Amino acid sequence: MLLLKKFLILQTRGAFPAICMPILAMDDFRLRIFMTVAECGSFTKAAGKLGISQPAVSQNIADLEQDTGIRLFVRDRRNVSLTPEGILFRSYAEKILYWCDAAGRMFGAGIRKNRVRSVRIAATEDVASCILPDLVSSVRTVIPDMSFEVTDFQGMPGSAPDLAIVTERYQDRFDFETSGRKNLAGGNYTATPIGMPAACAVASSSGPLAFSSLREIPDTASIAYWSGPGPAKDILPMDMLPNIRFESFSVEAVKTAVRRSANIAGILPYHAVKRELEAGEFVQLPLPAPPYMMTAELIIRDEFGRTSVGKLLSEKLKTYF
Repeated sequence: MLLLKKFLILQTRGAFPAICMPILAMDDFRLRIFMTVAECGSFTKAAGKLGISQPAVSQNIADLEQDTGIRLFVRDRRNVSLTPEGILFRSYAEKILYWCDAAGRMFGAGIRKNRVRSVRIAATEDVASCILPDLVSSVRTVIPDMSFEVTDFQGMPGSAPDLAIVTERYQDRFDFETSGRKNLAGGNYTATPIGMPAACAVASSSGPLAFSSLREIPDTASIAYWSGPGPAKDILPMDMLPNIRFESFSVEAVKTAVRRSANIAGILPYHAVKRELEAGEFVQLPLPAPPYMMTAELIIRDEFGRTSVGKLLSEKLKTYF
């Protein structure tokens, strides 16, 4: 449920001046994250209670603080606590969520009657592994009984999906600025570019590669290569090929190799390791030039794209690339 665009002017008596806070398309999911963190006193505990990742909690709180223009929490190594402005904001958040819940109870029968109950998603392996789990969890926090069917994207599965998220190697012929029309099995679809992920080199934050001062992957390091864009011999520079330890189409296999070996650098798309980088599990190594660029494309069935769920999923997906 999206709240109307508005400005909230919070006034207090003496503690600090009035706060003018623009709330731009604030959704109740983000407010519920805020309330859970305030209740738990910890981003990690709040993530466990909500069933989403800790980086997702941190990002939503950071976005909320940016939108409001105030600092909501005081952070230390173990706990977080509300600032005076955060305490004031909590009183408004409680009222907003109360009326959201009240509206849902009053009009819920009509909404449920016509609401989308399940979503079919097709995705390439990197998206299915690294993006969809958080996306599905965040939507289920708002709509608990929503079900999802996720399939691998192989051209297009036999049963037409409601939407597909596809990453592929960048091609010069691809016009990144325009949307395209696609007639696929099950209806008309609109294909829209939503990002251009680049290759990223990472290493374990506890290994020796993390402390290298070189401007590139050291010659002594082995490389685990994600072969989603194509075989290493067709993508990587010739001088990197002797260092390839193994190739895999699974991002999880490459990340596991990085975790288990202190002297292995992994080459993957940035969105596949964003969570580990934010959590401090991996560090990013410099690359003289990304060995590959990719395009991320959202393909959505026109009818589904007009539903509230379709719009919600589309907006959330765009924030990942």
